[in-house]
Amino acid sequence: MTTGAPIPNTLIHVKNITHGRNEDIKHEITSVNEGDYYRLLTPGQYEVVVYHEDYYPQSRTVTVLPKGHSEAQRIDFALRPLPKVMRVSCKVMRVSCNSYEEV
Repeated sequence: MTTGAPIPNTLIHVKNITHGRNEDIKHEITSVNEGDYYRLLTPGQYEVVVYHEDYYPQSRTVTVLPKGHSEAQRIDFALRPLPKVMRVSCKVMRVSCNSYEEV
């Protein structure tokens, strides 16, 4: 279940997958207090993955079109909270929790 509330301090990772590429953009960004984040991208196709220690990660494929000087494309994510038991074990073990099983 998601609440629709903004989530600050969420990591956003972008990978360029245009025309079969598989190139990580080596600069992750972090959402601010209201959950906002900005990433300037050239036209192409990208995989955007968001991570937060208390939520399941989520990815989305995004196509950026050459629109000239127009409003920025908005991509929102609705993250699902991890079970409390999983949150504690991820923090205690200090591991990257990239795969999850509900307990």
